[in-house]
Amino acid sequence: MAAIVKKDAGVINRLLADDFTGTTDDTIYSKTDAIEDVKTGTHESLDLDNIKVRLFGDTAVVTMGQTEKSSHGNTDFSGHYLFTDVWAKKNGEWIAVASHGSRER
Repeated sequence: MAAIVKKDAGVINRLLADDFTGTTDDTIYSKTDAIEDVKTGTHESLDLDNIKVRLFGDTAVVTMGQTEKSSHGNTDFSGHYLFTDVWAKKNGEWIAVASHGSRER
């Protein structure tokens, strides 16, 4: 979360698998798209809650809530979101391979 707020695309690049795929309620995005989002968006704060991690060998499924204050251009994306992320252990390091997030209604 700190890397996103600081717009540290290098950290995001290391944490996401090259074939990373993310989804929202209306789009599918790649690692390149996620990095561009970090560079161009404004994320004032990102706070996680209710984090649950389930391990399946070298795979982890993480569910959580996220309250954020953010915008892209003139559009405010602030609110509470729910995420499911999938991480895989490759070469001794954990990397994100997939993520789904949607705004809580």
